[in-house]
Parts: sequence; C-alpha cells; structure tokens
Amino acid sequence: MIASMDFDGGLAAASLSRMVTNSLKAIGFVVHRRGQAPVGEYVGVLVEEGFPDEEGGVFVSWHTSKEMRVACRAAIDQDDLKAPAFRMSAGVEYTIFQMLLSVLTEAGFEAAEADGFRHMQIHVIGVTGPTLGDLVEPI
Repeated sequence: MIASMDFDGGLAAASLSRMVTNSLKAIGFVVHRRGQAPVGEYVGVLVEEGFPDEEGGVFVSWHTSKEMRVACRAAIDQDDLKAPAFRMSAGVEYTIFQMLLSVLTEAGFEAAEADGFRHMQIHVIGVTGPTLGDLVEPI
C-alpha cells in the first residue's frame, strides 16, 4: 500500500525531497537540491520540489558537466548528430535516467517518468514503504 502524502501545504513535498536526497546520497550519488548552485552549474542528480500548481511531488533529473552540455549544444547547432559529444550525451542521459528510475523504485519510492515539459525527469509522488532515506542521517 502506498502511503498517502499531502502536497498542498508544501511541507510534505519538502519532506519527500529530503527523503529522496538522503536515499540517493546514501547510494553514492552527488545530489543537489534546487537553489544550491546557480542554474546550469548542477552536475549529478538534481532534486526539486514540484510547483503547487502542478501535480506536486518531487522531480529528479541528471545533469552532465557544463563542458559536456556546451559541446553537445555545439554539435546540435552544427547539425552534427554523429558528433561524439552528442551521441555520448544522449546515451548517458538515457542510461542514467533508466538507472535512477530503477534505483528510486528499489529504494522505496513511487516514481515514474514525468509527463509534459519535464523531458527525462523522474516524478516521485510518494513512498511504497520504508525508504533507504529512513536509514541515513537527515540532511
């Protein structure tokens, strides 16, 4: 049975965000939460709370280095979809997305691919029981 969480007040989303962050850190990921670094400077996993006018919950995404993103953007601008940076970026992004989805599910979260404009992001909407985040020190 999935534990119900109320996302109307924001506190539940903040709590879920901490649980997701703690779980991913316990596994060994570099995890950032929205606001910890300037936009575009995140490398590793980004955990952010959903906006109140959305479905709520927490969104998880993977970010490569700024250098990789710049090289990938240059390949797209030059219409060179065979460029190593473009191929590697797309392949790594998809692989890590699938792995994060599996890891979050195994760690006790109800998670699925996000809908709408959140391409390659995972939507965590609740917990399915005790989570790995329950076993580690809170952040």
